[in-house]
Order: sequence, then structure tokens, then C-alpha cells
Amino acid sequence: MNKLFLFSLILISVFFTSCISYIDEDKSFRSKLVLHCRLVPQLDTTILHLSHTVPIFTKNPQEIGDISNGMVEISNDNKQWLRMLYSPELKYYFIPQAQFPIIEGQTYYIRASVPNYEEVTSSCKVPVFRETHLKYLLKEVEGDTHDNEEYNFLHTHHYFEWTDFPEEENYYAFFEKYLWEELINENGDTIRPFYNWTQQHDMDTQLALFSDKGNDGKKMSLLFTISYSGEWSKQWGYEISMIQMDKHCYLFESSKDSSGSMNDFMSFFLLEPYQVYSNINNGYGLFGAFVMRDYALVPEIGQ
Repeated sequence: MNKLFLFSLILISVFFTSCISYIDEDKSFRSKLVLHCRLVPQLDTTILHLSHTVPIFTKNPQEIGDISNGMVEISNDNKQWLRMLYSPELKYYFIPQAQFPIIEGQTYYIRASVPNYEEVTSSCKVPVFRETHLKYLLKEVEGDTHDNEEYNFLHTHHYFEWTDFPEEENYYAFFEKYLWEELINENGDTIRPFYNWTQQHDMDTQLALFSDKGNDGKKMSLLFTISYSGEWSKQWGYEISMIQMDKHCYLFESSKDSSGSMNDFMSFFLLEPYQVYSNINNGYGLFGAFVMRDYALVPEIGQ
């Protein structure tokens, strides 16, 4: 980036900043609800986090806070609704699966209302877990390049390989088994993918997320580490959890890391954040679903 371009960005940012006037939030800004909830049949409780938006520039700044006085309801037919309870200690709404089961292939509906806010609604369908014949493979390589770094010596690729279920859209992610409890944090709004894994498909995103677009029914693979010697891995297995998620979860997770370094740079100067995917009507956030299976894999020699 040349100095003239950088100087121009600074001038533009100063210009826009100088034009900013504080808003009267009572007249010009209406806060919206922000809802995050993922339905997971493998968890014994469904949890939901509810908060709200706030204006950036205001004479009376406020913090984004958890909303505890909402009416949050869930349904499996959009007719009969059950109310989710609120936990003051954990600051989220919840409903046990013993009271409201989450079933693969079922469509669910959510709605939340709070005084002085528009009611928010959404729906999603829980994926059906598909058998993909997941394998843990090792492959010795003489020399290649990863992340612009040359490996011009004998080394071992460690990767997972699976076969996509054909004739439908599928979305995947992987987690080490010990991260299972961290898939959903106390706010109910975070999935932890492996940011340090190198992926061989779906390169538009930096997350360890996979879409079968262009690979319907084909073999897919994830290169997750490289070792100087494969001797240790030939003796030890690997415990992994495979996630199969709906399109809402995939678009939400991938959009959080889709801005790129240049867009981040522009956003910093022009105060224009990039958009994160949302499927919440009249608000923001995510109502999605995923299914999960654990695997204890013994390494095989890949081709």
C-alpha cells in the first residue's frame, strides 16, 4: 500500500468523523433484539441468549446488556408454544430436552418479545446426520508448499477424509473431542472451529467449515496437521467430533471471518463494519441447528 493511498484514507476518515453528530436515540434510533440459539439433539438442554443493539454515537451511551424480562417461546409446529425459562446466574434462556425434545429432520420455530421492542421470529430445520465414512489418513510427502512455506523434506500429512452425502446441501465442521463442552459458551452464541487447521476445500473462508458446493457426493478432506515423522501417529488414534450443520449456522460462522484484512482496514477508517449473516426477522442473530457424532479413529495409510 503506497503512502498516498494511506494518506487519502486518513483524510477521508477525518472528513467522515467531523460530519458525525450525536443522535437522539429516542427519536432517531430504535434498538432491536439480538437472538442466538442453536438446536442440538446431542445436548440435554436448549439454550438461547437474548440481547439488544445500541447506537454507536449518542449523548447517552449504554452498554449492550442481556435481556432477562423477555417472553421467549419455542414450537415444533408454529401453533403450540412452550416458554423458555431464564437463568439469572447464567444469563440465558433454556428448556430441557426432557420437556421439549430436539429431533433430527424436524422444523422448529422461535419467537421472543420484550416491552419496547419489536417481536422477533425465526425458524430452522435440524439436519439429519448422514454417514460419510470418515477416516483418519496419513500420507508421506517428499516436498510441497503450505501457507506459502516450502516443505522440501520428507514429512507426513495428517488429514480426515469423508464422502459427501449426495443430492442435498451439506455443511461440515470438526472439533477435537475435548472441546465438546465449549461448542456453546455461557452466552449460547459461540461455536469454536479450529482456526489453525489448513483446509483443502472451501477456501473462501478461513474457518474450518466446509460446504459440499461443487463436491456433491464426492470425497472431501481436511489437512489438519503436518509432522516430521509419522511414527508416533501410526501407534495412536485420534478422537474427533464431526458436526453436520444447517445452512444458517454455516453462513453465520463463515460470515464472521469473511471480511478479509483489507476490509478490516477500511472498516477501521470509515467506521463501516461488515455484515454478519442473520436469519432473525425484525432483529439480528442466529437460529440454527447442527448434529454431532464422536469418532475414535485409527490412522490408515492414505493414497
